[in-house]
Amino acid sequence: MKGPRRGPWALTDDEKTAVQDGDDRVARHHRLLSVRAHLLERAGDTEGAYDHYRRAAKATAGLADQRYLQARAARLGGGTPGAGAGPASQGPS
Repeated sequence: MKGPRRGPWALTDDEKTAVQDGDDRVARHHRLLSVRAHLLERAGDTEGAYDHYRRAAKATAGLADQRYLQARAARLGGGTPGAGAGPASQGPS
């Protein structure tokens, strides 16, 4: 991958293994997931961004962080925060 799509994955070797000291706990940390979501959103990958915002919301214990990340996902999914709406790119059935 090159260009803006490379950004989210430049933070890790792959989705499961963190570059930082080989510590895979970092790869599942809500901050890394939310940064990856933001970069995916900027690169135009709405579905990937939605998924990572939802994963980040589930990974944090902070209620304010959960609400913020769920709202970001909902904005991409066209639903309400926490409603479980899918990415807007899926469109109506």
